[in-house]
Formats: sequence, C-alpha cells, structure tokens
Amino acid sequence: MRDCAPFDAVRAWMETESGYDRALWKELAGLGWLGIAIPEEFGGSGMGAIEQVSVLEAMGRSVFGSPLLASALAAELLMQAGTEPQQRRWLPALASGEQIGCVAIGENSGSWDPCDAQTRAEPEGNGIRLEGEKCFVTDGQNADLLLVACLHRGKPAVVAVESTRLPGDAIRRETLIDGTRRSASIRLDGLKLPGD
Repeated sequence: MRDCAPFDAVRAWMETESGYDRALWKELAGLGWLGIAIPEEFGGSGMGAIEQVSVLEAMGRSVFGSPLLASALAAELLMQAGTEPQQRRWLPALASGEQIGCVAIGENSGSWDPCDAQTRAEPEGNGIRLEGEKCFVTDGQNADLLLVACLHRGKPAVVAVESTRLPGDAIRRETLIDGTRRSASIRLDGLKLPGD
C-alpha cells in the first residue's frame, strides 16, 4: 500500500476536492477490494468483516485516503436493510467501483440516535418528500448513493438518495482535522423521491 500511496501523493490528494486518486480507485476495484464483503451474487467476493478490516487497516497505516470505508458501510447497510431490487440495483455498482456510496446519519443536534432524527421522510403522492439536513457525512461529496437515516411516519427509516437528484448547492464540504478524510453536510429540504 505504501508504494501506491507515498506521503507526497497523499499530500497532493489532500489538496483536491475529492481527496483521493480516481485512477487508484479503479485499480482497487480491479483487485476486488471494493466488494470484499459484498456477496458474489452481487459482484463481490463474498468474504466478511475480518477481510474488510485487514484491507482498511493497511490503508490506515499508510494514511491512504479514499471513499472505501464510506462505500463499504453503505454496502453493508444495503445488505442488511435494502430490498432485493435495491440490492440488485446498487450493490454491483458499489462492488465494481462504478459508484460510491455513503451513509448519512449525523445531524446538527449532535445526536446519532436514529430515533432522534430531525430529518423526516413525509409521504407525498406516490412518493416521499425529505426535510432536514445531515452533517459529517463521510465522503458525502464523492458519493453517488447516499443512504439517509430519517424518521418516516414516526419510525426510524433509511432512504436511498442518488446524488443526481440533489440540487447543485445541497452538498457543502466540511473541514475536518484529518485532511485525508472528506466530510460534507447535505441539505435535503423539499427533495422529492419515488416510493421505491
């Protein structure tokens, strides 16, 4: 990993908006690292958390910034809570690196408890309308798929939001102490989504 991410390269990536090297991301995809814990039926390797952690540990040792952790957490949430059509739609793209995922949990209130979410998914016609804002969304500005924790009819829920549905000013980069990591706040007020 050190050969792929020497400190001078890491410093250069820190100065970019995305914080990582897209060519190296494609290389990681080719090695199968992006789908380590994703089942084979969805294009992954079908391994588990232990194998995933060994890769992440090596990346951390060399201060290698990438959206791998954010995308892996999104894939895990999809495997645990997504419907089969959602899994078939997004897991292969996450495993191949074609898309990047993230999980949006944190809110300005400081609570990480899904039952305390201020973000709401309100029924509207055949779909829903989101209201609220998420903060400290790891790799939120890099993500194609955001899994947003919210309350729907008073109960905790997760809503899949494709970044292409967000208005251009909805994502704002946040500054973190760790310059190798990326974080964003995401404004969702009035965002309308189909029911599926």
